[in-house]
Amino acid sequence: MDWSSYYPAYATPEEETKEVSTEMAKTVRPLKQDVEVADIGCGFGGLLVALAPRLPNTLLLGVFPRHGS
Repeated sequence: MDWSSYYPAYATPEEETKEVSTEMAKTVRPLKQDVEVADIGCGFGGLLVALAPRLPNTLLLGVFPRHGS
């Protein structure tokens, strides 16, 4: 997955990226740092808001899957 749109400050510059396989048919800009904390079912993100000041150099990701119609 191309995470560069979510973490643009951590994305590898475009001139350093490589073309990926033809089945994906797009250029992926890898991150210079990995996402270390994922909160699945984060709701409004209260845990991530509380963790952010305590983990200033860590990439955090919140996912709230929607179910139903």
